Amino acid sequence: MALSAQRLDGEAKAGSTTGPISYPVAASTTVYAGGLYMLDETGFLAVPADLTNNQGCVGIADETVENSGADGALSAKVRKGIFLMKASSATQAWVGHLLHATDDETVALAPGNDEPKAGRCVGFKSATEVWVDVGNFDAP
Repeated sequence: MALSAQRLDGEAKAGSTTGPISYPVAASTTVYAGGLYMLDETGFLAVPADLTNNQGCVGIADETVENSGADGALSAKVRKGIFLMKASSATQAWVGHLLHATDDETVALAPGNDEPKAGRCVGFKSATEVWVDVGNFDAP
């Protein structure tokens, strides 16, 4: 389920994060602190969605920003690193695999149509939570 408020449980592994990096926010987009965000096909920060030519997820938001204006009217800061993310039916076998974002707080092993890459699974916590190296699309 997509976020409708900041995510206070955006737990990160100690010492694993880099940034923050500031990105211009897409028009009519609210970025929630603790949420997972991607770059859309025009290079603006957006909620992960089935979007052709998306550039993949770039990080977890440090702040909540509501851009009710044009593309790039406001910017938001995001961090890369290892974060605990929601999942559905996760198993230990996910570790090492590339995961895709189904919304701004959830990842999946099997990509939907044009879902953005979220990062590599680096740890299994439970069937509903995995550790993800957000923005890392390299082979293990």
